[in-house]
Amino acid sequence: MRVDIVSKRYAQAFYETLKEGGKFDSVFSQLKEMVAVLQESQDFLNFIKSPLIKRDEKVSFFGKLKNDGKITSDLYNFLVLLINKGRISLLPEIYEYMNFLDMEDKGEVVAEVTTAFEVNDDIKNEIKASLEKVSGKKVFLDLKVDKSIIAGLVAKIKSVQFDASVKGQLDRLKDSIIG
Repeated sequence: MRVDIVSKRYAQAFYETLKEGGKFDSVFSQLKEMVAVLQESQDFLNFIKSPLIKRDEKVSFFGKLKNDGKITSDLYNFLVLLINKGRISLLPEIYEYMNFLDMEDKGEVVAEVTTAFEVNDDIKNEIKASLEKVSGKKVFLDLKVDKSIIAGLVAKIKSVQFDASVKGQLDRLKDSIIG
């Protein structure tokens, strides 16, 4: 997850405000739906990001969503803040970091796991159990296949990487021989 410092600050502030007000779950659910639409609709993404569309038009659009009961006043006010600060294009990153903060609060973490081939459910469960033991958190796997690692796996939780791949072992052996 790559999120710039500006997005983190907005996400942290909005997250804390919603948590303190006991409104996190409902507002975050709406934000999640909005980001999903952003990812699926190029037109909506263009509308959000385009500097050619005036701020008033964007505020008016979200105002209609609020008046129709599709978004809460909290989400509307946050979106208007982002529009007025010229930061509305950061919305997907803000959502991503808020999701990260929520998982942290719940003692959960996403592990990016790369294997050389597809693994069955038994192996997935073994990997998950091992990573939960190491991290002390409930782990959600983000599995990928990359044949270039030859065999084994590479797991990454936040900034910590566990490389148990054959490619990693060969690279370390090469480095020790060459110096």
